[in-house]
Amino acid sequence: MREDGSNFEILTAPENFEAVRAALEASGIPTEAAEISMMPQNYVKLEGKNAQTMLNLMEALEDMRTSRMSGRTSTSTNRR
Repeated sequence: MREDGSNFEILTAPENFEAVRAALEASGIPTEAAEISMMPQNYVKLEGKNAQTMLNLMEALEDMRTSRMSGRTSTSTNRR
């Protein structure tokens, strides 16, 4: 569990998610958000070209996710 002054963040294994959420609800503790997400096991500091490459990858993945959610598809071709 993490606290930032006015909020708590509760971390649990995915298989325990529903039980934890239900326990909070049963106790009358309001939740702002409840979700399963992947947490990094380690961090790597990126600078310069590597940092820009990572940002480009993240933007491309977000664009792909957004286009799939909206039902759009896109293709790119290299013309010679």
